[in-house]
Amino acid sequence: LLHHEDDGMMGSFVVIDTTTTGISEINPKNQFAVYPNPVTDELYIRSITNSRFYICVYDIAGKIIYSDSGVSTSALQTAQWESGLYFLHIRQDGASLVRKIIKE
Repeated sequence: LLHHEDDGMMGSFVVIDTTTTGISEINPKNQFAVYPNPVTDELYIRSITNSRFYICVYDIAGKIIYSDSGVSTSALQTAQWESGLYFLHIRQDGASLVRKIIKE
């Protein structure tokens, strides 16, 4: 604490922004195309980069139902999946992207 000119006490402190997590996100409009959504039989993931990407698909309970990697395009066979909501997690070069996928 420091003595202030109006005989009050003045505290000095540092403010730290804790809202960031330190996890980079992929800009989906510039990096990946995921189509069609909603999906019936096949889901395509296309990357505009030549870097390897890793994909995981989770069901609504958080269970991994699919996991693979690709470089430019991947096609996921979804015909045997039950109808419902799924989460597609894509990782590439230390960044990540999560998309909701609806299976009809």
